[in-house]
Amino acid sequence: MTEHGPDRPESRWALLEAYRFRLLFVALAFLLAAASLDSLLPEPTPLASLAVSFVLIAILVSVSRSRVAFIVGAVLALPTFASLWIPSLPEAEPVGLAARTLLYSLGGIYVLRYVGTLERIGEDAVVAALCSWMLFASAFATLFLLVDFYIPGAFSSGGDSADRGSELLYMSFVTLTTLGYGDIVPVADLARSLVILESMLGILYPSMVVARLVSLYAAGGRFPQRRPGDTSPLRNSLVWLLAALVISVVAGAAFETGQGRRLLALAESAMLVAALMAVRRGRGTLIAGLALVFAAMTGALWEAAPTAVRATGAAAEVTLLGLVILGIASREFRGSRVTSSTLVAAAATFFLIGWMFANAFLLIELWQPGALSGTTGQNEWDLIYLSFMTLTTTGYGDITPVTEPARMLAAGVASLGIFFPAVLVARLVSLYDADEEAAPDNSIPGSTPGSNPSTRP
Repeated sequence: MTEHGPDRPESRWALLEAYRFRLLFVALAFLLAAASLDSLLPEPTPLASLAVSFVLIAILVSVSRSRVAFIVGAVLALPTFASLWIPSLPEAEPVGLAARTLLYSLGGIYVLRYVGTLERIGEDAVVAALCSWMLFASAFATLFLLVDFYIPGAFSSGGDSADRGSELLYMSFVTLTTLGYGDIVPVADLARSLVILESMLGILYPSMVVARLVSLYAAGGRFPQRRPGDTSPLRNSLVWLLAALVISVVAGAAFETGQGRRLLALAESAMLVAALMAVRRGRGTLIAGLALVFAAMTGALWEAAPTAVRATGAAAEVTLLGLVILGIASREFRGSRVTSSTLVAAAATFFLIGWMFANAFLLIELWQPGALSGTTGQNEWDLIYLSFMTLTTTGYGDITPVTEPARMLAAGVASLGIFFPAVLVARLVSLYDADEEAAPDNSIPGSTPGSNPSTRP
């Protein structure tokens, strides 16, 4: 700031940087428009490649304030540009897709981090939050393309679209918004793993970002900085739990391979132990929890296990995860302020709820074989996929409940998936407000409340 008002950009680059998020939004909107217009033209055009190039340049401008992010982005942009504009290098296509996925993700994370560090809300905050959302959708779309490149038919669609890129971009936005029309559905296990992760992001992202923006607005421009005592999530067991959950979802991609079932069971074992360690309250609790983990894993690892053993294992896992969810909620959401572990706990809790109900679906399928349509027998991975698609209200319709107990469980899971984000937003806003009220008043004597004396020139 100057004495006479806001600083004025002194160069074209400064002007471009000042409006970098608006530029990024225009580029992303152009990408969506190009994906639809290109399919209407009678002959192939470079319109889609031009739109992607525009987005890449806009991302580099957006992250230019961080030297490391800019250098990494520039390195990732090189193979992407090569795959787009040098058709004589077909082997560069998968490398370009991988680099583009990473660059979109880098942009989304950087912009989201910018939103998280703001002290006041303005147009930039809203536009940046929207850009980050669209970048994550574009990253998953490109990742879908990469999966489809190596696993033809990983995604099934009713028609035969000539432009697979625009089709999967549409699929990504339908998944991220948890719309799930069902005209394009994931078939391969790896595709289903990615869809689960994207639909979970589609639920958690708006909840956390809306809570942050509402709190910024309510704070009137006076929002506390990170204070001592906000422990790093890297030192919190909840991060290990969340990592184990994500690894378990990714491990499901190998379910149909020779060792896929065992790999999923081992990843699930690590997840259950991490969940138990996150809420351990004493030796007795730890021993009881480990007994439940042993019972759950006996049914999962024993491929020829009798129905009674599998049912006991599923019931033990439902019990353990239910107790862990209650433990995390009582410890992390009854505090007086938002810390990094609060946000990690919210994400981990939602993942745990999905995994718990997957075992509940397994119990019903064991009790009533054929209770679910579209599954291959009592396939655990199909049930995990169904649970998360129901919890996130995505519901492609490729796996559906048939019997009344399965339908009632699905209705309950979907209802919980609707109310969880609303409750999460309300709780985070209340914690942010408590954080703001507890912050010391650092305003300059004589200034109006809510002014921000720490604004940098």
